[in-house]
Amino acid sequence: MRRTDIHEIFNPRSIAIVEVSSNPIKGATIFLHTLLAIGYEGKIYPVNPDGEDSLGMKTYRCLLDVPDSVDHVIVGVPAHRVLAEIENAVKIGTRSIHIYSAGFEEINTDEGLALKKEIMGIARGKVRVIGPNCMGIYHPKMKISFYFDQSPLFGGSAFVSQSDGLAGLFSFVALQENNYCSKVVSIGNSWDLKLTDFLEYFSEDEETETVSMYIEGLGNGEGRKLLSVLKNTTKRKPVIIFKGGRSEEGERAASSHTGALASKLEIWNAFTGQYGVILVDSIEEMHDFIKLYRMVHPPRSKRSCLVAFGGGGRNVTYADICAKNGLSLPKLQKEVQDGLLDFIPQVGTMRDNPVDLSGGVFDPTVLVSTLKTVSRDPNVDSIIFTIDVLVMHTIKDLLGIDPRDIVKGTVSALVSVKGHLEIPIFCCNPISMEDLEIEELRLYLKEELEKNNIPSILTIERTTKAIKRYHDYSCFKSMESCDRPQLA
Repeated sequence: MRRTDIHEIFNPRSIAIVEVSSNPIKGATIFLHTLLAIGYEGKIYPVNPDGEDSLGMKTYRCLLDVPDSVDHVIVGVPAHRVLAEIENAVKIGTRSIHIYSAGFEEINTDEGLALKKEIMGIARGKVRVIGPNCMGIYHPKMKISFYFDQSPLFGGSAFVSQSDGLAGLFSFVALQENNYCSKVVSIGNSWDLKLTDFLEYFSEDEETETVSMYIEGLGNGEGRKLLSVLKNTTKRKPVIIFKGGRSEEGERAASSHTGALASKLEIWNAFTGQYGVILVDSIEEMHDFIKLYRMVHPPRSKRSCLVAFGGGGRNVTYADICAKNGLSLPKLQKEVQDGLLDFIPQVGTMRDNPVDLSGGVFDPTVLVSTLKTVSRDPNVDSIIFTIDVLVMHTIKDLLGIDPRDIVKGTVSALVSVKGHLEIPIFCCNPISMEDLEIEELRLYLKEELEKNNIPSILTIERTTKAIKRYHDYSCFKSMESCDRPQLA
């Protein structure tokens, strides 16, 4: 069943902002700033009890003075004044209220708890409430935002969060990774609308392809509903969860943050595996998975070939990381290794997996031949290509070659091979050193690769985790064994 109540929240034709002023950091003025900056096309009604204009816009002294209907109200008054504003919002028949204000049950006082009871007594059954103690909604297609620099570019990545900061971070990393957002919501203490309400909505939302969640804890009875919604969602769309409050210290911080009751990580690990949830350790890892899901088909097994330039020590380290994160690097068959000798030197390189290209990394024809050769091994179901742009940059001084020309040759080789292979290629493109010129080269490589749907991920740790998670989710969807038999 489609959640029309939440659909209306994300698509208001008019928004009132209560407690704006000439001071850009006071009250709810930030929301007036962000709506104007992103170019919201609906009607905006700023409310200021003192009657002074805000950001050049006329204000109203009270919600009751607004002459037209208001679909959505943002309340930023001090906690003790929220009750009166909720009463006014109910009187004008608004559909939804976002309470930006804080100072309720998260401060663990009798006054805060009593205010919550009074406010929800007025709102319940009459208006939907987001919050309190949160930043509310970001819907780029409707040009609604809650942080500066949130983009109107939109895509298929939805996010619901119990943290304001992580909701903002998700939207900024989404822009950086081209995993553009469909909708984002920061829910804070979630008196009315819960994590599960938004998960239920996103599961049916046609604009949303992946659903990500930051969860510190669940309220009474919410765990059972979460399992029910997940059961109806994960076969159709990936659900990616970043769980906060894993340690004793984190659990205590979560309680003081939103008043949420955290649960042990072991419990989450158990049920998320059963329900096909992708459990990650950061916002960045969320976007790694989304990128793979968006760009390439999943590998048929967790057996990969690591093709690298970087010397024995680095390759050994990378092989250890692959193993730690659940990927195997099977020894390449003898005929494959012998085939590599046609273009890789026998001395000073590795060719049994990992495969060390040595100086051949700068020759696109060697790279193409290497990738085609290792892909013929029946035990290899994906290729991880690692590159160090520091070496590309250094070669500029040694041979007088523009490093961008090397990057273009590398990209051309990878794109050429990609069109002929049945297995996916992933690129590990790490930061080499803190140098602006080198970082610009790395980002240029990333941009050129991803124009051609070759995922570029920052570290081998994150690359291997993302591949493993993508493979496991694919197996969950098809209910197949997570590894096909290894060939002799």
